[in-house]
Amino acid sequence: RNVRRGMLERELAATKLQAAQRARVAREMYRREREAAVKIQAVHRGRAARKALDEQVRDELISEIFRMLDDVPNSTGRLGLQQFQTYATICGFDGTDSEWAMEYQELCQQYQWDPDLGPDRSQFAEHINDANHHGYLDLNELRVVFEELQEH
Repeated sequence: RNVRRGMLERELAATKLQAAQRARVAREMYRREREAAVKIQAVHRGRAARKALDEQVRDELISEIFRMLDDVPNSTGRLGLQQFQTYATICGFDGTDSEWAMEYQELCQQYQWDPDLGPDRSQFAEHINDANHHGYLDLNELRVVFEELQEH
């Protein structure tokens, strides 16, 4: 009996030791998972913050580009044919004035702008932000246009 009792006590002690080890491993795994989750959340917040900042910078660049294009003695708050052509030329349009006039008419029709007035700032931004149109510019391209206009 005593031998059997001793064996049972040892088995019980071993079982308790194994349970304690499993609990330590589980706590360590939980701690590591929480650390990983915190790191992932920090990366996500960083990306979200960068995206929000990029959107703000993008909006400010579009506004400034529009202001520079509209900065003529008779500023109207709209980009007419010639003002928009300046922008298009910086973006790579290399056609003739008559080709530009046709392109401008097509843009006015597509975006429902009054061709006699041209787009206002909001409509201009819509054109630049239209990822489904060749007029879309990413943030780096907007920076290049801004720099070109500063030199203009």
